[in-house]
Amino acid sequence: YDEPELVAAIADAGQKFAGRFGELTLFAKKVAWLHGDDERLLKQTIASGAYDLVCSGHTHKQETRRVGRTLVLNPGALFRANPRTCAVVDLADLSVTVLKCE
Repeated sequence: YDEPELVAAIADAGQKFAGRFGELTLFAKKVAWLHGDDERLLKQTIASGAYDLVCSGHTHKQETRRVGRTLVLNPGALFRANPRTCAVVDLADLSVTVLKCE
C-alpha cells in the first residue's frame, strides 16, 4: 500500500520497480506480469497473444491454463491462502510445477 516506500527500497537494493505492469524476454520467451486486480488489463494482456507467459495474482488461488499460445499462471499465494502455493516455470517448454507450501 505504500508504493513510494517500496520503490525506494527496491532502488536501494539496486533494482528497478516495474510498477503495475512489467514485461521482459527470458530465454526467447516473452513474459508479462501484473497484480491482476485490474481485470480489464489482465484480460487485454492475455487476449493480445503477445506473450508466451502471463503471470498474475490478486485472487490468491492457483490457476494454470492456456489461452491460444499464451500460458496464464496465477501461482496462488503464501499469505492469506489455503492451500499456500507457489509455482516454478521451466521456460524451455513452459511447463509448470506447483508447490504446496506448508
